[in-house]
Amino acid sequence: MKGLLIVLARTAESVGERDQRCKGQISEVTERLKKIASLDDITEIRVSIERSAAELKTSIDRLTADGKAAIDHLRAEVSVYQTKLEEAEAMSSHDPLTGVRSRIFAERQIARRIAEGTPHCIAIVDIDGFKQVNDEHGHPVGDEC
Repeated sequence: MKGLLIVLARTAESVGERDQRCKGQISEVTERLKKIASLDDITEIRVSIERSAAELKTSIDRLTADGKAAIDHLRAEVSVYQTKLEEAEAMSSHDPLTGVRSRIFAERQIARRIAEGTPHCIAIVDIDGFKQVNDEHGHPVGDEC
């Protein structure tokens, strides 16, 4: 989760920097348009407006492309973290030795079914004396058994 939050913070910072660049470019065009307003020659006004419009369009196109790239990058990062989260949840819900669902998984299922009011049944199996096998011969032997 920390990694994902760092990625989100970097993305927000990048968007802020991009917006500042765009603000500067738009301010330049605004100043140029104010200067154009003081011109008397219609041909010069027309040429200046066309140049300013082209620069403004270029800035907007760049802003759009930067925004799309930032969103695509963020989606890819979120996808990676989503996959990692799903893998971690799968690992925590299964016993690595037997592949049997873990106690944590069972507890979540019981809580969910109680909350939903769904009928359910629980069976617990205990092998008498098995702790003694682990204690006397070690856990690897117990795992083998």
